[in-house]
Amino acid sequence: MSYESLKDKYGKIVKLDISDDKAIIKVDLPVFNIKEMKGKHVEFVQYVAFIYLKIKEFINENKSLSNMHINMKDAGIKHFSPSFLKKVLTPLNQLVNGDDTEVLEKIYVYHVNKYVKQIWKGVKRLFHPITVNKFVIVN
Repeated sequence: MSYESLKDKYGKIVKLDISDDKAIIKVDLPVFNIKEMKGKHVEFVQYVAFIYLKIKEFINENKSLSNMHINMKDAGIKHFSPSFLKKVLTPLNQLVNGDDTEVLEKIYVYHVNKYVKQIWKGVKRLFHPITVNKFVIVN
């Protein structure tokens, strides 16, 4: 599928904003519904891989790392699935780890509730330790 068609499907969950001097990835987790995403992890990985490649291109041209902003306001059990996350992160980690290009400066996480804090303890092991160190909790 094309980037544009995947963006039409998943752009409300993950969106890439590129300006003249910065690339920003915006993730709106409350828009994500695990029931609606069941069986769509391959397409979602493809969409996020497209975003990754667009950011790499931006960085090569502008020499400026990107930031990610994750909205967690009102996120709950229906917005999160460790198994879906693993299905997405496994191929994406292979893509990113096979490449020496650094793309993210910081990952800002907003509106973290007690539920999300509990889940984070279990799922942060799915992320590379360097990536974990880039997370900044903003409440």
